[in-house]
Amino acid sequence: MWPFRPGLSCGHPDGAGGPVPGTDSTTRDDIASMDSWDRTIVLTITLSDLVGPKAAAGLLRRFEEVARARDGSMVIDLSNVNEMDVESMNSLLALARCLAENRRELAIVSGDGQIGFHLRSSGLDSKLPICRDVPTAVRHLDRSNGGPVNMYL
Repeated sequence: MWPFRPGLSCGHPDGAGGPVPGTDSTTRDDIASMDSWDRTIVLTITLSDLVGPKAAAGLLRRFEEVARARDGSMVIDLSNVNEMDVESMNSLLALARCLAENRRELAIVSGDGQIGFHLRSSGLDSKLPICRDVPTAVRHLDRSNGGPVNMYL
C-alpha cells in the first residue's frame, strides 16, 4: 500500500505524447528545475534538505506535474541534496511505480555526496539505477533493458 494520494498520475492527460499545451519545456520552481535531454526529462532538485511532510508532498506534486506534462523516461538529480528522509525516499518510489505502470523508466543521480550512500544503504539501488551524474543516467536509460542496475561508477 502506498502512503500517497491514490490519484498520482504519470500519464499524459489526453493519452498523447509531448508537452501539455501551455507548459514550458524548461521550468524552475522552489523545489526543482526541469530540462530535457532528447526524450529524457531531467528534474534537478534544488532544495538541499528534503525532510518532513511538506518536502515529500512538494516532491510528489512536482513529480506529478512534470510526469503528466512530458513524455519519456525521467532522471531525478539529487546531487544538490544534503539530507533526505524516508518520506521523500517514498516519494521517489511512488514516482518509479507510477512511471513503470506507464512503461516509462526512472534513474536517480546522487552525485558525490552522502545521498548516494543513504540511497544504497536503504536498498533503493535494488529498485532503481543510482548514477553518479546526469550523462551516465541518461545513457543508462537509453540502453536499459528494464531491469534495475546500479550505475554508481
